[in-house]
Amino acid sequence: MNTTNTITTAANVAPYTYKSSDPKRNAQENLQGRTHYAEDETLKFFKARIVSAHADADGLFFKMVESVALDYDNNRRGFRVIVFDLFGQVIYRPTFDECTSTKAAAVVQWMKAEKIDPATYYRAELKARATRLTNQAAAMLEAAAMLEGMPA
Repeated sequence: MNTTNTITTAANVAPYTYKSSDPKRNAQENLQGRTHYAEDETLKFFKARIVSAHADADGLFFKMVESVALDYDNNRRGFRVIVFDLFGQVIYRPTFDECTSTKAAAVVQWMKAEKIDPATYYRAELKARATRLTNQAAAMLEAAAMLEGMPA
């Protein structure tokens, strides 16, 4: 089994894939049910536009470039790369102050950033999620046991 299959099977989520040549639609269809980041209402509130979007690292990450308002009046705009994990969590996103003036500059900034190794990232993330679920299951079993002795 390859790395992508191992991770997506364990996480019980589908990898990111090509859904549309339109960047906004591609982002919305891939991120639907994982995050609100690319929804129309969110984009409108932040005066953001998705100018590029595609699966990365064999579908284990989703990378997009957005043009975003740098001030409330939308007088200044900037570009930045945003990367999501399979769960819809943002794992790379420059601040507004770090936005660049062009899409190309944002991509260069991303290329210079420390690379995220999928195996290393998901090893830690899956362990953390497993621990959280184990603790949650233990709390549920304890609550169920306490409820057994109570009248209905």
